[in-house]
Amino acid sequence: NWSMPFWNAFGVGWQLGVRGTQTSYGSSSIANTPFTTRARNQTFVTTGFFTRAFEGRGLQGGAVYDYLHDSYFDNVDLAQIRAEVSYVWGYHELGFWGAFNSQESTGFLKPVKDESAKGRASTVHVYTAFYRMQFGDANEWKLWGGASAQGQGYIGSTVRAPMSRSLGLEGTFAYLMPGRSETVEIDDPRYGSTTATFTPMAWNLGINLVYYPAGRSRRSLSSPYRPLFDVADNGTMMQAIADLTTSP
Repeated sequence: NWSMPFWNAFGVGWQLGVRGTQTSYGSSSIANTPFTTRARNQTFVTTGFFTRAFEGRGLQGGAVYDYLHDSYFDNVDLAQIRAEVSYVWGYHELGFWGAFNSQESTGFLKPVKDESAKGRASTVHVYTAFYRMQFGDANEWKLWGGASAQGQGYIGSTVRAPMSRSLGLEGTFAYLMPGRSETVEIDDPRYGSTTATFTPMAWNLGINLVYYPAGRSRRSLSSPYRPLFDVADNGTMMQAIADLTTSP
């Protein structure tokens, strides 16, 4: 995750980051269907603009474009807009951030008994309030809570702690609470049609060792052009397995 000044006269920065994951090493399957997979490969890209509070007090915020290529039971390409605005006073910060789907991908899921509909993979719209603080030896902690557009509860947290001049430890957690059960039809030319019932929910847990090339694991907190947004992951860019809407 890298950033730089974009319009220094107005304190605007630009950031660009990439994250790759490989998960689900054991065999996974959709219950009562022939669909199985042995691994899940994901590539996240985040880029956008931001501005930070001047001298540690005032408004700050920004917006980024998140892209995801996900290869699992199906291959999908998704995108969302993530935005944040907050007020900073000293070591404390209170604000709002949200994520909004901007690109869907057609998959093999579709609503039951609706031949005119197509299955669409998309990201979940979320709306959250958050509190962030800096404490101790350049440590940072962020806690948020809110809901999805479907009314599911959504909570999460991130924490960063420097370990040396060049190394830091980062932990992330997010949980989208279970919603109502939904039934979809899986329509694929290889296997024919069948149905599956699932309860929409999502969670993400990560522990990362971070390397700072310029030895700024502690001093980076004083930079107005350090990245405001983390690179998207499965906690900030969550998929809706099937968006059950009828196509035109």
